[in-house]
Amino acid sequence: MRRIYQFCRPTAFVVVVICAILVATLAFTASDCQACTTVVVSGKVTEDGRPLLWKNRDAWQRQNEVLWDDTGVFAFVGVANAEATQRIRMGTNTAGFCIENSVSRDLASSVESGPSNGELIGIALRTCKSVKDFQSLLDRTNEVGRSTRGNFGVIDAYGGAMMFEVGPNSYAAFDANDPDDAPLGYIVRANFSETAIESDDEPVTRRDSAYSIERYTRADELCSRRLASGPINLQYLLTAVARDVAGCPASAFVTPLSRSGELVVTSINTGKTLNRCNTVSAVVFHGVKPGESPTLTTMWTLLGEPMFTIAVPCWAKQGGVAPQANGRGASELCERAVSLRSTHYDFSGKRLDTRRLQVTTRKLLDVEKELMRQVDLEMARWRISPPSGETLRRIHESAAQRATETLRTLCEDSFDPNPPKPEAVPIGIDFTFDEPGGTLLGATSNVAGTSVWDGGLDDCAVADGVFRIRRNKTSAANRYVDLSPRIRVSGYDLTYQGYLVVQVRGWNLRGKTIGEEVRFGFSSQGENNFQTAGMLLRRTSDNEVTLSGIAFGDGSTSISSTKTFPARQITPVTFVLAMDKTKGNPGEGDAGGAYEIFFREQDDETFTPLGQPGTTRRSRNGNQIHLRTAGLFAARDEYFDIDRIYFATISPL
Repeated sequence: MRRIYQFCRPTAFVVVVICAILVATLAFTASDCQACTTVVVSGKVTEDGRPLLWKNRDAWQRQNEVLWDDTGVFAFVGVANAEATQRIRMGTNTAGFCIENSVSRDLASSVESGPSNGELIGIALRTCKSVKDFQSLLDRTNEVGRSTRGNFGVIDAYGGAMMFEVGPNSYAAFDANDPDDAPLGYIVRANFSETAIESDDEPVTRRDSAYSIERYTRADELCSRRLASGPINLQYLLTAVARDVAGCPASAFVTPLSRSGELVVTSINTGKTLNRCNTVSAVVFHGVKPGESPTLTTMWTLLGEPMFTIAVPCWAKQGGVAPQANGRGASELCERAVSLRSTHYDFSGKRLDTRRLQVTTRKLLDVEKELMRQVDLEMARWRISPPSGETLRRIHESAAQRATETLRTLCEDSFDPNPPKPEAVPIGIDFTFDEPGGTLLGATSNVAGTSVWDGGLDDCAVADGVFRIRRNKTSAANRYVDLSPRIRVSGYDLTYQGYLVVQVRGWNLRGKTIGEEVRFGFSSQGENNFQTAGMLLRRTSDNEVTLSGIAFGDGSTSISSTKTFPARQITPVTFVLAMDKTKGNPGEGDAGGAYEIFFREQDDETFTPLGQPGTTRRSRNGNQIHLRTAGLFAARDEYFDIDRIYFATISPL
């Protein structure tokens, strides 16, 4: 029966190893950016009597990988962002304990310190043997506090199958084996909590309007319908649930709920389906019966969007991970799945093209079924005589290799050498400087949105259809205009990548004082002078202007290459600053995101990149466009003319 547990008074006993792990994780408490769907299923209603636990992980970071860790009491295998080890998203350990979570922001509290959702999972995998151990961990961390707000699904080797709604200093426990908590033997969660719903003055209204209610309802519907005709099994969760796009009959994975009628649409918006446009990985944990070897607990792992990848078996005892599932920077298996996905979505990345889906998914399903049959045959023997870690690793590596080879072939078959290119339409920001001469920067019109420059630069103005920089001051001037959407990976009104396009009609920098500079870039907090990355044009000698790339803050890197222009440039040049906050961003550490600079003179056919991309500081985003000028622009006939500045979320290159 569900109970709520809050911290009331200090506990006397705290396990030393847990304290050590807690201390080690306190430096990594940024919130986990994910919105997932999960089901925990009691062995009472499964086909083989073993508990099941499923999660589809929805997040901004598409590069996921499998990792193996033996730094705690128990070794474990889990899923994390590529190159990230502090936050584990789901995993199982050698005791047969499995855990995952979905974010639930309605579990509010003023507590902001302590382990985050992903860090708590890592602690649990290293130290917990059972569901009871995890509950004891929650009791202890109720006292010290957590930065957790999530629904945590757990199963163990003793038949335990529970869902915990975990806030910063309290939690509620729901038991899938208890008919009062789970009348049908399973518990569904998405991104809200029953605790918050039940405490509301109008619980029905709050539930109906809750974020993720569509996914919650769909997962519940799929499980209940399955139980109406038979028990739930592993394959059903992997195919019909994890890959569900509202019963799309174009998918070989999913049997449509309505068998009448033909498919009448060629694309589906997957923003609110279980297999979402931002689902980046999934797992189904297949537990063991009490008395069986806990090391047989299997984590069937889908790296990439489930619809476009193949489930690979993983075991905590295997002692390592196949290179295809854990590579340098990103796993090849995941990268291939991401590539295959891109060939079946429109340019927005939100609408799934169903026209070739049946062929693609049939090939994926055939291989996955074969892998599952092989594991089933081995399991029959292993339950009599448990295998060695080397044997488990061999099966795991063989499956990962087979899955990667299949995806590689499908990617090659789906490759379009001449894909249609969408137009880079200005979004939110477009300054064309067509105002009458003398118009100051703060009074120029934004023809694509409502944001305007924050004034200043009152010694510069519009002249002949350009914004002309001429200044008789050596001090730097910084001006900003708010972006919408903003380049970031969390929050609201966002895009993961964006392009700042600056069309320069020309310049004449001939003053006696060398050092005139103009910088265009993205800023994180303009009011605090927190810049993110920019492209800098600076006169470095009597006759040369140098283009360079610069980024700010710990973890960032400047672009090492430069480009030289003449001090008098009469041919118009277009400059592009591209920033992507998902590239090279593991979700922890200082570095996170990449930026690139491109340029093209008027007569050039294509843009030229300025060397290799640089990295941005993970905590800095693109919330504003930044224009900075410094140095003396006061010599006779000296000027820097900006023809247009605009922002786009589709590449203009």
